[in-house]
Amino acid sequence: MRTQKANLEIGGAINCRIFATGDVSIRGKGCFNTNIRAGGSVRINGVFRGGEIHAGGSVVIGEAGTEMGVRTIIEVGERGYSQDRRV
Repeated sequence: MRTQKANLEIGGAINCRIFATGDVSIRGKGCFNTNIRAGGSVRINGVFRGGEIHAGGSVVIGEAGTEMGVRTIIEVGERGYSQDRRV
């Protein structure tokens, strides 16, 4: 029996737990104090401040963490990579 992967696309998240067997895409301003578990990759166009990301694939984020030191954990899959796109 083969299970199809379910992808999730949302505008943003605050104080949430997000689970997907496929990819997670956050299109809006970002995530705050949110935990994300994805079987695939995670892409956040905005910021990721506080919380955890556990991805089976890669993680691409507009900006990760805070200057105040809020706990922010990003874990990628064995063949994945993490990219913070700050300029």
